[in-house]
Amino acid sequence: ETFSVEEGKGVFPPILETNGVFRGWSAGVNAVKADVEVHPIFYDIKEENLFYFDSVYVKEDTEFALDLFVGGKVNLSSGTITLSYDPDVLEYKSADGLEGLEISESKAGELTMQFSTDTPIKEKMLLSQLSFYAKKKDAYATQINLSASNTMIISNGKEISTNCATINNKIYFLQEVGE
Repeated sequence: ETFSVEEGKGVFPPILETNGVFRGWSAGVNAVKADVEVHPIFYDIKEENLFYFDSVYVKEDTEFALDLFVGGKVNLSSGTITLSYDPDVLEYKSADGLEGLEISESKAGELTMQFSTDTPIKEKMLLSQLSFYAKKKDAYATQINLSASNTMIISNGKEISTNCATINNKIYFLQEVGE
């Protein structure tokens, strides 16, 4: 697609459908000063990436949704996911998740998600949709980090405990969005 934007302003890039995990764009789409060609950058969904979300582009001073998925070729029965973020930049609002998933804000900048289910959670399942408010800050991007602990993976009929860090994608801010 081609977008026109006033010099010095940004543009919201298109939403992409893919089997990979969207990491971001090859060049900045904020404060555009000349013609630029950008390409999407993806991660492959691999077994070691138990949980993931796509990078998103948001306007400051707005609320936005973030979809958290289960990745890899896994069957999960229980575990704890910790999602950490900068509370000076993002404010947690709410979450809708799978049955058997308890989500709480353990402290500012940290969400804890406990899950336990009789039906294993499998790859590419939507685990939760989280809502955040992007505060008015002079920031280009902020990181959201995910880690899993005491996660039980079902393999060959047995439960195996694993701990891991997962893909750390970003929330990109567009301060001056063109029409």
